[in-house]
Amino acid sequence: MDKLLTLANDFSIENLENYLLDQKFTVDVSPVYDIQDIEEKYNVSDIKEIGYIRLKQEADLVVFAIKIDNLTERTSKKKQFDIAKKLLEKYQKFYGLFVFYDDNKNFRLSFVFKTTHGTKAKYSHYKRFTFYVSPNLPNKTFINQLNKDCKFTDLNSIKQAFSVEPITKEFYNELQNWYYYAMDKVKFPDDYKYSNDPEKDKEIRNAQSLIRLLTRLIFIWFLKQKGLVPSNLFNEKELKKIIKDFGRGNNYYNAILQNLFFATLNKPIEERGWAEDKGFPANKKDFGVKSLYRYEDKFLISKEEVLKLFLDIPFINGGLFDCLDKDKVYIDGFSRNEKKQAKISDELFFSSTEKTADLSNYGLSKYAKVRGLIDILNSYNFTTDEATPIDQEIALDPELLGKVFENLLASYNPETQTTARKATGSYYTPREIVDYMVEESLREYLKTNVPEAQEILDDCSLILWKS
Repeated sequence: MDKLLTLANDFSIENLENYLLDQKFTVDVSPVYDIQDIEEKYNVSDIKEIGYIRLKQEADLVVFAIKIDNLTERTSKKKQFDIAKKLLEKYQKFYGLFVFYDDNKNFRLSFVFKTTHGTKAKYSHYKRFTFYVSPNLPNKTFINQLNKDCKFTDLNSIKQAFSVEPITKEFYNELQNWYYYAMDKVKFPDDYKYSNDPEKDKEIRNAQSLIRLLTRLIFIWFLKQKGLVPSNLFNEKELKKIIKDFGRGNNYYNAILQNLFFATLNKPIEERGWAEDKGFPANKKDFGVKSLYRYEDKFLISKEEVLKLFLDIPFINGGLFDCLDKDKVYIDGFSRNEKKQAKISDELFFSSTEKTADLSNYGLSKYAKVRGLIDILNSYNFTTDEATPIDQEIALDPELLGKVFENLLASYNPETQTTARKATGSYYTPREIVDYMVEESLREYLKTNVPEAQEILDDCSLILWKS
């Protein structure tokens, strides 16, 4: 564990060797020969073979390290994949670990291997599963999965470690605990009635409002990953300088998140501004307008400085950030009227120390672990690249939004005494299953309707293998 943490925080070939030696690799750093064509085509000059390990009932797993310039999450991913495939072909290996690294201690660890199609002894294509690791990222996923799941003794354990499913499940479990823990600790306006039973009415209101909050915030996290939303909006140290009574009240949700949702992402940059607070009829023009900044009394900084906080954030024209407060009926609770405001404590967002909560009423553990929502989000690596069945970044990708939304919809609905998912018949289908169904359906259709289909499909498999 210590050597893996050292590798993540301070990459070097020496630290890579030290980690691999613990995994029973045969480590022998040596130059790679007969690769002039690879070096010239992909403009790399420092390729080393680090070592290998004999897998149970499999061929050798070989490790290469390749130095490139200024590695980022998105730097030349296709080129790196191509280099890995070429090296496997040169060495006539089926499986390889490839470490692409730079002078800034960033690296990408990729597991690349060939796959077979059906029962044929013909290789159809390569697959790649990869971690992007940087001293500037939490790297929790990388450390946990390699430490817990990967023994580097057989192919299945390696594939398990290089799988996005365990982290998606872990993340969702944390999110689910937070969601149920928050259910009776938040307050939203009760203008709209969901049920004549007061308890059911409150439960439905809080459930729907929290699902909207989670969906909005996770979407924003992907925007933050692309550099479109500044990190200081989620940084405790910075927020203490910006928000009154930060950490002791409800001001973070109102001042930062609601203004971010409704007055920033839901408003073109050139039209952004403050809703005046001069009373009626002086601010008649702002009455009922739910896309202007509010809560100046909750800030420690001036209104002009608040505008600068949100200045470079783009306008998202998609409906997700529409405020649902309409015609004096408050749902989101974006209001200067304190009686109509949504109330969510700062502690629900920022609490790095885990609490133990009894969530058995929701079918969960009596000793469930719960921490702040922002702390949860900050603990995981996110990627904006959509995964495919043959190329996956081991991080939380945009598909997560569908999984979270679908699973939270499956939560208990007191109005129908069932789950929303069961009531609607809706289930989220994983990408791998969709791709498999489409590929196999097309294959069978062509075989049935096109006489030469089998020959064409065989040729395609051969082309994929050679590529």
